[in-house]
Amino acid sequence: MDNKESEIIRELESLSPLLANLKKQQSQQKYDVPRDYFESLENTLLQRVQPAHSTARQTRILHLVRSRWVQAAAVLLLVTGAAWWSLRPSGNPDLPVADVPSEEVIMDYLEQEIGALDEEDFARLIESEDLKELSTPDIPVDDIRNYLENEAINIEDIL
Repeated sequence: MDNKESEIIRELESLSPLLANLKKQQSQQKYDVPRDYFESLENTLLQRVQPAHSTARQTRILHLVRSRWVQAAAVLLLVTGAAWWSLRPSGNPDLPVADVPSEEVIMDYLEQEIGALDEEDFARLIESEDLKELSTPDIPVDDIRNYLENEAINIEDIL
C-alpha cells in the first residue's frame, strides 16, 4: 500500500508541484482571529446596513378611492357590452319570401309559352354534336315493336 501511495505522490509532484505541497502549506498556516472580532461584528454589520435602509425609495400607495373608480368603470364596461350584445340585430333577419304560385298556374303558363314554340325551333337549338353525345341503348327494332304492341301505344300518336 505504501508503494502505491508513494507512486501516486511522485506522479502528483511531477504533474503539479503546487498541489503536492498544498497539504504542507496548510499545516504551516495558522489562522488568527483579531481580538474582540466577534464582539464588534454585530455593530460593524449594523453600521453597514443602516445607510442601505436610508436610501430605500418610498413607494406610492394607491388609494382605495382610485381602485373603486377603476372597479366601477370595469362594471360599467361589462354591462354596456352585455347590453350591446343582447340588443344587436341577429345575423339572419326575416326577409319576405315571394309568393310561389300554385301548380296549376305554373302548368298553364308553361303550356301557353311552350305551345308558342314549334318543333323547328327545338331542332335549331339542338346541334348535331349534341345528338352524338346522347347515348341511345342498342335495342333491336323488333323488341321496340313488341313493347309498343304490348302496351297498346299507337305509333302514329308518337310521330
